[in-house]
Amino acid sequence: MTMALRYFIELGEKHVLAQVWAPVKNKGRYVLTTSGQLFVLDLKCTGLHQYKMASLMYSFSVDGETNGVLGLPARVFRQKLPEWTPNVQYYSDKEYQQLNHALSYDVHGTLALLVFEPSGQSCVGVLELILTSQKINYAPRLIKSARHLRLVALDTNDIISLH
Repeated sequence: MTMALRYFIELGEKHVLAQVWAPVKNKGRYVLTTSGQLFVLDLKCTGLHQYKMASLMYSFSVDGETNGVLGLPARVFRQKLPEWTPNVQYYSDKEYQQLNHALSYDVHGTLALLVFEPSGQSCVGVLELILTSQKINYAPRLIKSARHLRLVALDTNDIISLH
């Protein structure tokens, strides 16, 4: 997984934070957290480093009651569908709990994909790409992300043809 994340930076992706949200048991419930999980970021972008530090404070319930508030990683995990937006700054704070941090650290685009074990049976987490730019067309990034994960024997939703 670390290798897949490093591909984003090594292949010229600028101003991007790639972080994994994984389910962990906390007080008898499963939550997604990025704390202790793999990540890579463009070190030249201090806003993304600060955003990563802020992300460590968040966890999102993936079982039980959520009071209608899931957060982006949990929506992707529970609905088993990718989610992307050119600008999270247009979301409400219920849709994107990290909104204040996104505004403070110049975060705009996000792309979140499920990550599966090679068998495709078990979801091991959510890969979130956070960008300081606004992207309208995510198809090339979706394809590149899926290929990077497949190179290290992980998989994403089969939402697009990779031929």
